[in-house]
Amino acid sequence: MRHWGTSFAVALRFTVLGHLNNRLALLMAVVFTPGWVWVAGACTPRAPLTIRLPALSLHVATDVSHSMQVASALPSATTVIGFMMFMATFKAREMDQRLILAGYSRTALTLARVVALALVAAVLATQVTVLLRVAEGAPQPGVLWLAGFCAALAYGGIGTMLGTLLHSELSGLFFIITCVFMELTLQSPLANPQADQPWLVLLPLYGPGQTATAAAFTHTDPGVAHAALGILWCAAALGTAAVVDLARTRGHGRHTAPAEPAGAPPSTEQAEGHIS
Repeated sequence: MRHWGTSFAVALRFTVLGHLNNRLALLMAVVFTPGWVWVAGACTPRAPLTIRLPALSLHVATDVSHSMQVASALPSATTVIGFMMFMATFKAREMDQRLILAGYSRTALTLARVVALALVAAVLATQVTVLLRVAEGAPQPGVLWLAGFCAALAYGGIGTMLGTLLHSELSGLFFIITCVFMELTLQSPLANPQADQPWLVLLPLYGPGQTATAAAFTHTDPGVAHAALGILWCAAALGTAAVVDLARTRGHGRHTAPAEPAGAPPSTEQAEGHIS
C-alpha cells in the first residue's frame, strides 16, 4: 500500500491535468457561458417583470432581459462543469483501476476527484458572479457566488456519477444537456407560468437558482439553506459514483499467490513436510 499522501497527490495531479487537456470543456468555459449570458440580455426586451420566489417568499421587480441573464448564467456554468466531470471520470476508469492495482488508496483517489470538482466549481462560480456583477450590478456578490458554487457542485457530482455509469461519451453529454434544458424550461417564469410548483424543489438548480435571483436583484439576505440543496445533490451523486467504483474495483486490490502449474516439482516446504 502506497502512502496516502502520495496517492492523493498523484490522483489530484492526474485529475487536474485531465481537465486542462479537455480543450472543448475549456473553450466552453471561456466562450459558452459569457456568450450565453450576453445573448440572453441582448435578444430579450427590457419589459418590466415581477418574479415570484416561492422558496424565499419574495417578489422581485426587474425586467425580462436581466431575468433571462440570471436564468441563463447558472445553467450554462452547470453544463460546462457537468461535461468536464463526466469526461474526466469516464476517461479515468482504466487509470483508476491500474492505480488501485499498484497499491494506491481508493479513498485518496475519490477525495482527489472531489477536491478537483470543488476547484472547478469555485472558478465557474467566480466567472458567473463577475459576469452578472458587470451586467446587472448584483447587490450581493458573495451570496451570488455561493449560489453558483452550489449549483456547479450539484451538476459536477451528477457528471461524475454519469461518468461511472454510462459507456458512451455522447450519451453522457446528451444526458447533461437534456437535464439542464429541462430545468431551464421548468423553472423559467417566462417559459412555465406554473414555475412555483412545490415539487420543483427536488430539482438540482431550484435552490441555487432562487438564491441567485434574490442576490442579483435585491438586498434581502436569502440565507444559505436553499443554495445548500445543491450540496445535497452533489453528495448523493458522489456517493452513488463511489459505490459503483467500489463494485467495479473491489477485487483489484487483492493479491493472491499464483497457482502452481500441474506437474510442477514440489516446493521446498512441501518436500520438507513430506520427509518429516
